[in-house]
Formats: sequence, structure tokens, C-alpha cells
Amino acid sequence: MTLPINFRSLMVFEDVNIVENQANPQVSLVQPVLNFLVPFLPTQLSFCVFAAVSDFKPEDVNNVEIVITNELTKEDIMIIPWQIEQIEQPTGITSTGIMISNIRNLIIPNEGQYTVSLKTYGEVLGTTYFEVFPQPQKMETNNA
Repeated sequence: MTLPINFRSLMVFEDVNIVENQANPQVSLVQPVLNFLVPFLPTQLSFCVFAAVSDFKPEDVNNVEIVITNELTKEDIMIIPWQIEQIEQPTGITSTGIMISNIRNLIIPNEGQYTVSLKTYGEVLGTTYFEVFPQPQKMETNNA
């Protein structure tokens, strides 16, 4: 099956800064995340997911979703729907869509791998993942 949308990017970041400027808005993605070291489990994490797609038909309804899956349990712990709408694009320029999602206080039940998938019409466009590890405990020494 040929999907109506092309995958361009999917990344996890610590944070995002958006500078609103009508002439040229700026987006700064702060600190890519590959791993989280956490003091205890279960825990809560806050981070951003950046997704980009292209080559869709602007006149169509383009539904996409970001799905975060706990790979240990195979449970989807968050689904973020996204409907792509094309804002006036000059003729001849590829249609593009960008989504930045701020995820706050997502409950992470266990250590391990968490997959972030970009899906459309039930098909996976692309994936990435992050891992969660408990912080190593410091060994206390008794210097008596």
C-alpha cells in the first residue's frame, strides 16, 4: 500500500522554545534525548516530540498520530492525534507538516525502552525510541 504521506523526521527533545515573529517564526529544539536517568520508578517524565511529514495532498484530510509504547509490556501509554492542514503554499513547493508536542508528566512505570511511532491510517510511517534507566545509587562509605 502506498501511503499518502511521506515520513521526514521523528525526534525526542528535552524542550522546545518558540519565538513568535510574524515575518519569520523561530523554533529551537533543545537537547535531543536518547536516555532518561530517573531517581525512582515508576516516575513521571516531561519532554517534547518533534514530527515532520511531507508530500501529502493538501486537499485531503490527513490524520496522523504519535504513539508512545512501553516495549516491555507492549502497551501504548500515550496517543497524540494530529490532523495536518496545509496553509497556503506556493505552487511547486512540496507540502510539509510539522508537529511539536509538549508531553508533561507522562507516567513511566518501568525501566526499559519506549518506542515513539508516527502512524497514519494504521500504518507506521517511522519510529524512534528512548530508554529509561534508574540512576545508579551512590555507595556510602563509613570512614570511622
